[in-house]
Amino acid sequence: MKSKVSIIILSYNSLEETTKPCIESIYNCRTHVDFETIVVDNLSIDGTRAYLLRVCNSYRNFRIILNDKNYGFAGGNNLGIKSSNADYYILLNSDTIVTDYWIDKIVDFFKDHQEAGLAGPVSNSVGNEQCIYIKSTSEDDIMREGTRWSEKYKKNFFYTSMLGFFCVAIKKEVIEKVGLLDENYGLGMFEDNDYCIRVIQNGYKLACLEDVFIYHKGSVSFSKLGNKSDEIFFDNLKKFEDKFKVKWKSHLNNDTFISVILQYLEVIEHENIDGIKEKIQNRLEIMKNFDYASKNLECIDFWKQTLQKDIEINKLCQEVLEKEIEKEFLNKSLNELYNNIKIAQATKAWKIMCLLRRINKQLFKGNFNEKKKFFIWIINKLFRKPVNSELELINFSPI
Repeated sequence: MKSKVSIIILSYNSLEETTKPCIESIYNCRTHVDFETIVVDNLSIDGTRAYLLRVCNSYRNFRIILNDKNYGFAGGNNLGIKSSNADYYILLNSDTIVTDYWIDKIVDFFKDHQEAGLAGPVSNSVGNEQCIYIKSTSEDDIMREGTRWSEKYKKNFFYTSMLGFFCVAIKKEVIEKVGLLDENYGLGMFEDNDYCIRVIQNGYKLACLEDVFIYHKGSVSFSKLGNKSDEIFFDNLKKFEDKFKVKWKSHLNNDTFISVILQYLEVIEHENIDGIKEKIQNRLEIMKNFDYASKNLECIDFWKQTLQKDIEINKLCQEVLEKEIEKEFLNKSLNELYNNIKIAQATKAWKIMCLLRRINKQLFKGNFNEKKKFFIWIINKLFRKPVNSELELINFSPI
């Protein structure tokens, strides 16, 4: 029996910039999944409604809900969910462009991982670890680069504590057990954080699918609110913190990205070593751009100095090889480097950059067990986290 998917798009003005290209991308993409599209319009006044009425019969399984007022993000999406009876619901922002077989991959993942309640894609613009580093700047080039990523990392995923609701898939049983989005957040912001916590509290996991890439323009509607956007943010922040008795923290931070890197390291095998290396390097590029790190002048200056030291470290590594210096010497050298970074008050991102990238199996000679112990020592240094000495490493060749 085929699964039914309901794609729910919330529209509010910005027809040519967001809603129209989003809908076109859905119906231009290839898929084998039975799906319907429900566009919920929150009282647009720019011609969006006329467009939706005009194309309503042009697309297969396409429905519209024209609201008599702006019900906000949660309210609008809830109306879409309640109007449908599907196996999976995908809440999709109108400022997104989807890619081939995106729905198929999501449905297949849910079928293979019963523990997952929510699933989301990787993207070029999202405020958590779903964000991947994209060099390109134009929409077409970003799409090409993101598509290459998703094709390269087929069936790759990681678990997280937060998914951005610019594109999120929800199983029917989750909605039945957890309920709908909390409409107390008004126009929007923090209803995604809220729902993720509730889903986890009900025993489900949240998964980021690395073989699904969705292009995200990023908060087009909220960017037009100006200063009111900040007011909404802080009002909803207080609602969120009061409700869950927690202190909110942005997911664009070192700890969340380090947790992803650790998940990568846990699944290293001989066949996927190169891919793991590239994914870690991609994550480190994102970490370099965190506001409190890269935009701090002291950190920028320190980073420039570190790049210069890379050459010196490489020379040291060659020396170690040629002279067969004992492993203890290498340990001491890396310890000194670690202490220098600590003295410079660098963030964990820089520690990873300076240490993890410099470690490879050529750095010292020894048997497999020695390499294994050395790797465990490095992880302890980097992440201040106890590591099981029975960690399985098969032909390990770190970055």
